[in-house]
Amino acid sequence: IYVFTPDGRIIELPMGATAVDFAYAVHTDVGDSCVGCKVDRKPYPLSQPIDSGQTIEVITSSAARPNATWLNFVVTAKARLQIRNYLRSQERNESQALGLRLLSHALGSTKLDDIPQEKIDEVVEQTGNTTFDELLVNIGLGNALSIGIARRLTNEFTDDSEDSHTNKQKMPIKGTEGMLVTYSKCCRPIPGDSILAYLSPGKGLIVHQSGCRNVKAHDSKLFPVKWDSDIDKEFIAKLRVEIVNHQGALAALTNVVAKCESNVHSLNSGEKDTGLYAIDMEITCRDRVHLADIIRKIKVMVDVQKVIRNK
Repeated sequence: IYVFTPDGRIIELPMGATAVDFAYAVHTDVGDSCVGCKVDRKPYPLSQPIDSGQTIEVITSSAARPNATWLNFVVTAKARLQIRNYLRSQERNESQALGLRLLSHALGSTKLDDIPQEKIDEVVEQTGNTTFDELLVNIGLGNALSIGIARRLTNEFTDDSEDSHTNKQKMPIKGTEGMLVTYSKCCRPIPGDSILAYLSPGKGLIVHQSGCRNVKAHDSKLFPVKWDSDIDKEFIAKLRVEIVNHQGALAALTNVVAKCESNVHSLNSGEKDTGLYAIDMEITCRDRVHLADIIRKIKVMVDVQKVIRNK
């Protein structure tokens, strides 16, 4: 297909190409900062294929970044490559930042700046890395254990003292670490819950509720964590609501959730008894206090028989 830029330049693209493909064909920077587009001066979805003869105007923002969902609809090799390159560099930056936090925490009262550069270089070489940044990335990705690296750096490394990290102070979880800290879907931990985490190779830190049965399989890799005191992020919690089914009951339930400044993330329902439905829903909340308020408001509904948080 052949499409036009606003100044009349012709751009050749394969069939099925989208505005994101067009943006990357114009220039990598245009693609990276793309936030929307206009086709023949009208707003147009980024994910929808464009046609020959159309004039495409890309709307950009300096704060915009490539989105992983673009990989689902872009068709040109250049667009796919540039998006993947950005996501890899983003993951590397986040894993490096997480690695630095994990290592600083494992070092305890010892400051990284106090460790001689020769010692750092020696540990980097011993662990098979080429640079200290690469070592931090591997710690963040869970490929290297921060407590072991900390012991090497402070000359305390012994095989029989691996478990002493349980006495260390817990590392705060801020909720803004990005793709290198994952909140487990099996127990959906939220601020206020007692939590544990383990390092999963290539994935970073996986956070669970302390009582989650899936944690037992990772006992040897557990890392002590706690919630930071200042978290500004929404989390997802799972509820089971048993409700008498009649017209408007579900709408009333979702309305109560919305009034509590929460959104329904997912919802499944099934008949439990005649006229009684069990609804499994995932809702957004800020912390346990916010969740308790939502549960309290649902409980006072006339048709609701029971509300429990699924863990």
